[in-house]
Amino acid sequence: VEPVRVVVGDSTLQVPEGEERSIKLKRGARLFAQWYLVQPVGPAGPLGEMMQGTLQVNKPRGSVPLVITARTTDGNFFAPLVTNSTGRSLRAIVNAGLQGAVDCGCGVPDGATRTRIGYYRLFQNSGVKVMDAQGRSATFPNLASQVSPTSGAVGLKFNSQDLH
Repeated sequence: VEPVRVVVGDSTLQVPEGEERSIKLKRGARLFAQWYLVQPVGPAGPLGEMMQGTLQVNKPRGSVPLVITARTTDGNFFAPLVTNSTGRSLRAIVNAGLQGAVDCGCGVPDGATRTRIGYYRLFQNSGVKVMDAQGRSATFPNLASQVSPTSGAVGLKFNSQDLH
């Protein structure tokens, strides 16, 4: 759900989320590409964790489709897309209560729809907790089965009645 920067040889290109790009190689050349997530930025800097990976094909022939997913050699990741219908601003904590808990360092204003707060490590019991300024909170626990296996996206809608 975020753009990626792809480096192939001396060329660097940015691919917007959900789009495709083609790169021509010299005949007989090996395909080796590095890709890097372009992280969304909040008031305190980049949101979420950095993701990157390598794509390689020793003897590519014709058109070789390569897909970048949220499952990398460094682990599986997910991207919470937060909709806030609570009537108040919220801050999000991803994997609250787990060793890998991360405060997104961002606010999700009331009325925001599918706000991107970055990619985070995906565990079987991953969840997202939101809190308002008064300390009321709501949590979506155990999200792993709801996460898109390719993009890592999971939509979460918080309503006022969810806050306790």
